Amino acid sequence: MSGRLVWLALRTARAVLWSSRRELAAVCVGGLVISGVLCLSLALRVQMAGVATPPGMGDFWVSVMAGISQPYPHGSQPTEMRPLNIPFGWLTVVLLPCVLSVTVAREDGYLDACLVAVGSRWSFWLGHVVAMVTECLLYWGAVMACCAVATALANGGLTLQASSWLPDLLPMERATLAEAPYDMGAGVALAVVTSLAICLGQLALSQVTGVRVAFLVAVALVTGSLFVMSSVLPGNLMMAARSTVFTVAYPVEMRDGMLLPGIEAGQALLPAAASCLLFSLLPLVVVLRRDYLGGSRS
Repeated sequence: MSGRLVWLALRTARAVLWSSRRELAAVCVGGLVISGVLCLSLALRVQMAGVATPPGMGDFWVSVMAGISQPYPHGSQPTEMRPLNIPFGWLTVVLLPCVLSVTVAREDGYLDACLVAVGSRWSFWLGHVVAMVTECLLYWGAVMACCAVATALANGGLTLQASSWLPDLLPMERATLAEAPYDMGAGVALAVVTSLAICLGQLALSQVTGVRVAFLVAVALVTGSLFVMSSVLPGNLMMAARSTVFTVAYPVEMRDGMLLPGIEAGQALLPAAASCLLFSLLPLVVVLRRDYLGGSRS
């Protein structure tokens, strides 16, 4: 790509970021508030449990991104029903970036006028991709900053190593619990890259179906992860309680069925990154053929 197209893409990204600055600020503040509440909840649990070691940054990150344990199997015999405890805090934190994708793909005519001003469909779309990636990274940076502040206030360590006592304070399945140490580095990277893939996929789908349908599809994929433990549903890739850090890497037989192995963050990271690249380039086929404002292709 020539330097001129790159410059036009950056101009488009700047215009998109400026037009959605209020929504970006609101989403980041929302993420900070929800993350702060979840971090405070962990701090209170630590205090009530009388844990001697202060929670570190890895502990606070898990408190935000734990999600829930995998669905419990149901055998052929009648068994006691286990209630589904929906992690509303985790669900809100994960779905807030999808709101950013709606603001980037706005349908009020502003972006069509931006395309006319830029004069290049390649730069127009790639500018949207740059804006989407920037907003998503700013959001997750705000969540990480909240965890860092909580760690500093608790006098904990600024590392991504989760404490061995953490599973005792969070709702994790004991039958499949892996042994310490719990290194959350790969899990943090996977959560951010998966969120990018969801937002870029939603942005790409909005070029075909519109922003509302694309948003509903993204929400369905994430919330469906609460009921099915599969790496095909991206929400599972952002649940620390379902990763191989806290869950053993082999199935565990129970009386009522089998508990599935955890999801390996390192193995899922490359497909998630490949999805980001695919969702960034594939919509160019639609953008290059779409008629904007009745104008000709450029």
